[in-house]
Amino acid sequence: MSTKQNVIEILDVVKQFQDTYQRFLNTFSTKVSPIDKNDGTIPLLLYHKNGILIEEVGTDEEDSGELRFTSCFFRVEEIDPATNYAMMTLLKPLDMESKPTVDLTELYRLERTFIFMEVKLEYISAVQCISPRLINRALPIIEPKWEN
Repeated sequence: MSTKQNVIEILDVVKQFQDTYQRFLNTFSTKVSPIDKNDGTIPLLLYHKNGILIEEVGTDEEDSGELRFTSCFFRVEEIDPATNYAMMTLLKPLDMESKPTVDLTELYRLERTFIFMEVKLEYISAVQCISPRLINRALPIIEPKWEN
């Protein structure tokens, strides 16, 4: 089996799981813990044939204007084996202060965006799944220290 076939197969399995989880949430939304804020997204890292991570720049429009961020995290939306393309959304990497980060050691959570992109699968040599717990992860609650 070629690398291209492996990549398509892996992305297809990830997409099927995301769809199944979304159907589960739609059916049992009242029974799922409100702490779980994931919509079934499985974050992915994509690698070029030369072994380098694929990174994209996204623009986030907020009240203060446009903010650019760089991300190497994606969510698979659609796969078309006939054309050898996949539609992905960019996931925004954030640190503990909810600021965009490119440093993986500072990564605390991932936020789903509506930035879509087509990825030509023949240039992808590997796919790495990242923990879904990073999606919309809540900040920890730190109680104030009591003074004597």
